[in-house]
Amino acid sequence: MLPLGGQLIVEDLVYALQLPPPIAEAVLHQYGTALAAHVPANETIDLGQFMPNCHEVAARRKLAMVIEARVEDTLVRVRDELRRVGGERPFVGGVVLTGGVAELPGITEVAARIFTAPVRVGAPHSLHGAPEAALHPAFATAVGLLRWRCQTQLGAADPSAASAWERLWSGFSSLLGRS
Repeated sequence: MLPLGGQLIVEDLVYALQLPPPIAEAVLHQYGTALAAHVPANETIDLGQFMPNCHEVAARRKLAMVIEARVEDTLVRVRDELRRVGGERPFVGGVVLTGGVAELPGITEVAARIFTAPVRVGAPHSLHGAPEAALHPAFATAVGLLRWRCQTQLGAADPSAASAWERLWSGFSSLLGRS
């Protein structure tokens, strides 16, 4: 198991920018990018929009540099672990990124450079009646595992598999606030 994901980026931002964790996460979501070179050197972020009575600014380039470094580190670790367990085979089928960080601007370019393979962001699709929130990359793995469970473990030929999927989906939807 590799300790990876957006939480590590947030922790890096807490340290580098001296921000409280909820503010670091909000700054990441609103201003984050995985490619520091695409951010003008003089662009700043007014931290007052996140913290009342704060008159400080943060350099957006610094934010992007911290994010890019963590994204690169994470993707190199993933690549190396996949090579360790799967050999030196190239990623001929490409790489699919899922999770909340997969929506970070520039992450596919960074991943393509590291994996030297095509990269795309995966998101759930063909989910009839799904809440909008469930159609984002953050839920791609969870939805995929639910689907796989219904199709393989419950039996694709079993007529109850469809209703099992509907029951699972209904429960998942209620967690997201949609009935």
